[in-house]
Amino acid sequence: MINFGKLSAQLHKGKIINPTEIFMSLPEKNTKYAYLRNVQAEVLDQWFQQRDSKDNIIKMNTGSGKTTVALLILKSCLNEHGGHAAYVVPDNYLVDQVITEAKELGIHATTSEKDMNFITGESILIINIQKLFNGKSVFGMKISGNIQLDYILIDDVHACVDDVKDQFIIKVTRDSNIAKELFDLYKDDLKLQNEKAFLDICEGDSCSSSIMVPFWRIYETKSDLLAILQSHKDDKEIMFNYPLLGDLLEFCNCVFSYKGVEIEPYAIPIHKISSFCNATRRIFMSATLCDDSHLVSTFDINVDTRKAITPKQANDIGDRMILFPQAYSPFITDDDIKCKILEYSQRVNVVVIVPSDYRSKYWSDITENVFSAINIKKGIELIKSSSVGLYVLVNKYDGIDLPDNACRIIVLDGVPDSRTSVERMKENYLQGSMDTVRNKIQKIEQGMGRGVRSSNDYCGVIIMGAPLIQILYSPKSKDFFSNATKKQFEVSSILAQDLKEKSIDEIFDVLDYCITQNADWVTISKSALSDINYDKDLIIDQSQIVLRKAFNNAVLHNNLENSKQLICDEVNQTTDPIKKGYLMFEEAKYCQFRNPVEAQRILVSAQQFNHHVQKPIKGVSNYDYVKRIKPQAEKILDYFTNNDINSYIVELNAIVDSLVFAKSSYKKFENSMARLGELLGWKGMRITDGIGPDVLWYFGNSQYAVIECKNEATSETISKTYCEQLLSSVSWFKEKFESDFSCIPVIVHPSKVFDKYASPAGDFRVINNEKLFLLKTKLYDFCKAIATDGSFKDLQQLTKLLNDFSLTPEKFFLCYSVSFTKKQ
Repeated sequence: MINFGKLSAQLHKGKIINPTEIFMSLPEKNTKYAYLRNVQAEVLDQWFQQRDSKDNIIKMNTGSGKTTVALLILKSCLNEHGGHAAYVVPDNYLVDQVITEAKELGIHATTSEKDMNFITGESILIINIQKLFNGKSVFGMKISGNIQLDYILIDDVHACVDDVKDQFIIKVTRDSNIAKELFDLYKDDLKLQNEKAFLDICEGDSCSSSIMVPFWRIYETKSDLLAILQSHKDDKEIMFNYPLLGDLLEFCNCVFSYKGVEIEPYAIPIHKISSFCNATRRIFMSATLCDDSHLVSTFDINVDTRKAITPKQANDIGDRMILFPQAYSPFITDDDIKCKILEYSQRVNVVVIVPSDYRSKYWSDITENVFSAINIKKGIELIKSSSVGLYVLVNKYDGIDLPDNACRIIVLDGVPDSRTSVERMKENYLQGSMDTVRNKIQKIEQGMGRGVRSSNDYCGVIIMGAPLIQILYSPKSKDFFSNATKKQFEVSSILAQDLKEKSIDEIFDVLDYCITQNADWVTISKSALSDINYDKDLIIDQSQIVLRKAFNNAVLHNNLENSKQLICDEVNQTTDPIKKGYLMFEEAKYCQFRNPVEAQRILVSAQQFNHHVQKPIKGVSNYDYVKRIKPQAEKILDYFTNNDINSYIVELNAIVDSLVFAKSSYKKFENSMARLGELLGWKGMRITDGIGPDVLWYFGNSQYAVIECKNEATSETISKTYCEQLLSSVSWFKEKFESDFSCIPVIVHPSKVFDKYASPAGDFRVINNEKLFLLKTKLYDFCKAIATDGSFKDLQQLTKLLNDFSLTPEKFFLCYSVSFTKKQ
């Protein structure tokens, strides 16, 4: 029989260009595609009206039919102008899904760029993101004969950003010949930046800090750096990455860690892939993001309109109940939650997302199902094949779908880790700024979305771990969520008003309303989302766009002066001191090319705003502490002005939880000790110059505490080396501060006994195991006291409690430290 529908479609081939009309005219589509959903038609109509823009960003909720929309858009492009179209997804699993859907629609698709139907413009090429972006890409990295793409659509683009960045980073492990040669080239520079971290890296200490090679040394040694990499260009570790960076090394950061070396550009040189850069139309499809900055910067998207294409409403998201047990009752422990999670995993599928392999071990006593990058595909298949069980995913917050019974409860345990050493360095530079919070929240929101993949799906979300709750529970953090998640957060927060001080069992009883789809809960949940709209305005951090433009000006146009000026102007408009100092550091990098002396001057000035950024050549010499600060209780009350009592208690509990004698914990311990000083109404800071103490507290009235944290120590005595470090820190203090300043020398160590070869000063104090336990106990009791009697609003009562719990400068070290003894 003759298929007249197919014949008609072929006769009109190239004439039907409206994607909604293309859909209706497809002669071979499966009967399940009878009509387009409203959200699909709305998006297709908007795209068709502005299709001639080079770049378009489309935002649609997961499960709303994005794949069909994407295929119709690319089919429209081919019908209108011919050429070559590529549909790009994060991984091969999704490649197979797209191929299947294209077949069901009757749209020709292929996975091979050599397919004749693709070459002639008959088929859409379906590939993963790594195929498009790599140092040997057939779409731009060949000397000749590169395959031209006229239309590129990247789906799940938020999940592709990290994959693209990985292609533009050179990573070598510490045992490789490349790493050893690079270490020999820069070892003196690393030692000057931070001698302690340098020694830790040499020893392979997994808790060591990373060190970034000074940018001026990269500039001065770029020929040597190039020679080392060029000699290893065919090594497996770098063969797909080096071609993308080899001629741009002077515009790269180089970071050493205990794992090895990473070389990453200031911004992604996306222009290297010519087919992507020169494509006539580029479409980026994404779920709703709380921050579009990384997306726009990574792909160098033209955002002149700063608008996204979206459906009219965003109410097609599934049902989620988001609960924070440890925020409602700060004395609920991780173990309490783990026990409840184990109980629920015998009824439904529970997926726990942890930030690291180290944290995954916490769950190993109740499940063997732990999956990381090396076995994630197997893990997802196992999860989807069952409806009851407990599964742990390591640092996998996006790029996976766990629909329906595959995930009824998702647990986010801990703050997401940074992917790379460069990102960790940037986080360190920006600690204290809301920029780091925004980046974390984007990952967290993506993690929340793994278990809800359609409008009919539902999932409970449990947030655990004091540091993560501390981030999410602050008022400012909620602003970084998408509109739909923000509304679900709001509904859950209303529930929480009745959950304060409730038991873990009572809190999880509320979760059952979602898990069992209680009719009243579903009605409230759905009605709350009924009028939610997408935010069409792109949410962009202007500084990220400025840094991208600066990179483009330098690399593409050799206009380094303009690069410096762009950042300088942004510095002048930035009020956040932490961010201002970081941007000055970025400005100094470009200044180095024209005026190295001025670059160092900028870096010295940057230190005044942000002491975390890279040290200038002559180091930091000015710790500008005022001699007078507010009274202790008054300063704590200032904290309450902008935060409720639970925020303070949650953070103080998070700090107490981090104060442990344990391996692989010194960095968290030092940060917590510094922050403890702040929460007790003093000034506290972690010193990272490799010379001074680990932590410095300022009480006011020219009085300080110089603190060395040796919480990883296991020996029965305090070694001569540790003793000398505290003596050195006291000398550092005397050099940095005026003679009328005084300090209490303190060492945190399990033992109070110095080795017989050590020579401690008579005024040394020791926070040993016993005293640290006492301090933590009293801090818990202090939290309970201020939570129950309203003293946090009463200056006189708060002052009394600080005195009663020996948390004043006069009493603190008398109560929570001891005099030392010395082994004979």
